[in-house]
Amino acid sequence: LNKFMLKIQDSYDHVKHLIRTRPGIIVTNVCNLSCGGCYAQCGKFPKEKLWNGPFEFPINVRQITTPHGEIRMTPERGRYMHKGIDLINHPKCVVWAAQAGKVIIKDQFTLYGNAVVLDHGLGVFTLYAHLDSFANIEVGDMISKGNAIGKLGMTGWASGYHLHWELLVNNVGVDPVEWTN
Repeated sequence: LNKFMLKIQDSYDHVKHLIRTRPGIIVTNVCNLSCGGCYAQCGKFPKEKLWNGPFEFPINVRQITTPHGEIRMTPERGRYMHKGIDLINHPKCVVWAAQAGKVIIKDQFTLYGNAVVLDHGLGVFTLYAHLDSFANIEVGDMISKGNAIGKLGMTGWASGYHLHWELLVNNVGVDPVEWTN
């Protein structure tokens, strides 16, 4: 198991389900007795919707450099589909929470660098990757739409400053643009 998977296992008291969303990353289907439920796959995810209204872009977008669904090929990963969108703005600009949610991951990973994952309830999660630094948030914090979560960076496997932003619904990556205004 890689560091990301081990971090998820270490973050919770009891692991019920481990379903890969892509090679080497797990963000849902973990039972956490302290919060009273199991995520997505077992159908016991938090029944309350933590967001209200459309999601917002997490930065002031100057350009979308890679759209959701683009097919890529690299020597390390072979052929794969890009499961998020890559957004650019000024290096180290503030990255905000696209919606209200609970911080479930705040850590550094080989591929995604400094990354934050928010649980928005009802099986909806957002991932913010390649952050230069983290804002003053901790795992378990409930944060509001627009709260700072970090600064735009190029940590992990990034060739330049950008934000990799993903939205997952019941463990399936979807285009986050479709959830915005």
